[in-house]
Amino acid sequence: IAAFKGRRQPDIINEYRTKLGLTGETNLLQRERSEIVKTVLQQWAKPVLGALEFLTYLQTKQSDVHRALASSSPPDVIAFELNHFSFSQFFSLIVSGEDVPQGKPAPDIFLRAAEKLVLEPGDCLVIEDSASGIHAAKNAGMACIALAKPYVAASDTALADRVVNGYIELTPDFLDTL
Repeated sequence: IAAFKGRRQPDIINEYRTKLGLTGETNLLQRERSEIVKTVLQQWAKPVLGALEFLTYLQTKQSDVHRALASSSPPDVIAFELNHFSFSQFFSLIVSGEDVPQGKPAPDIFLRAAEKLVLEPGDCLVIEDSASGIHAAKNAGMACIALAKPYVAASDTALADRVVNGYIELTPDFLDTL
């Protein structure tokens, strides 16, 4: 799972093909994987502690701050997860891994989000929970807060501007220091 975190579905499918000897039409494999991911999310996923409070704070107290979701997941999985957790209203822009030519750790997804928001990369802050995402944010020239996770090596989080254990640490006072 750690090797796939933050990566685009076509890249994951290609790796499945290599490691597991999968055959079959790419589109079919991608659809099947999306359905499996959605089933797992529906049954087991819970919002990350503090995420709702953090997003609510940004929406109500920092309404001038643009909020984009730049996820390597396919659009149907992103939409499912946002609806499942009732997070859709918090983002003015969603960019999927399918919207860019290269997936993370290439900076494409974050640069596309900045372009669509009409922001300079240096004016953006990325919050990431994957090694490939941290690399992508820094490759894009953006500030990055890494969420410390067991599947992300310390050498990857060391690239971030700040490392936190969760959204619960992203308090107004913490954000004022950025």
